[in-house]
Amino acid sequence: MKQVNQPTKARILLIGLVILACLLLIKPSYLYAKSVLAQLLLNHAWQKSLVQNGDNDHKYLPWQWADSYPVAKLSYIKGNDHSVKNWIILAGMTGRSMAFAPAWLEDSAKPNQYGNTVISAHNDSHFDVLESAELGDELVLEDRQGKQITYRVATIEIVAEQNSEPYLFQDETMLTLITCYPFTTTNTAKSQRLVIQAVAIETVF
Repeated sequence: MKQVNQPTKARILLIGLVILACLLLIKPSYLYAKSVLAQLLLNHAWQKSLVQNGDNDHKYLPWQWADSYPVAKLSYIKGNDHSVKNWIILAGMTGRSMAFAPAWLEDSAKPNQYGNTVISAHNDSHFDVLESAELGDELVLEDRQGKQITYRVATIEIVAEQNSEPYLFQDETMLTLITCYPFTTTNTAKSQRLVIQAVAIETVF
């Protein structure tokens, strides 16, 4: 029986490692591409919602089989370089919704309404930018009526997953953004949450 020499074995091992690395990269790349494409379709549905002057009885689905609909548009303005990141927000903080976009907790205050509006997203796609969030950064939330309110980041905390305080009603108009922590890639479940709370600079109701 012919034996495989050492250089050939090394070459086979190297090729195998390259293939394995490519396979490991396929899933995160697919998830990221899906989130980007979803935001394009969501933005189209959002524009249709605004054309109807915020008719809350008509929910424009971003695609035919969608089980959620856009409720707001959120813009994150980084304080240092004034760069802007935009997201269309989906109703319902479920795994299905968060696979495509940041999601609004329907038990919390409606976008731009008095109270605590809670929005959550994955930290390896939409909310990856929050890793460098700083006090004083600004967020602009646009609701279905076309009203825009600016919020300023007041607190940044890391809490346990079971901590329910970020979800509670607050006696002011504010936003709470939640994502998993830490941002490093790991195969184990992340038991902490990054919580960013921003207070409305000025509200007119």
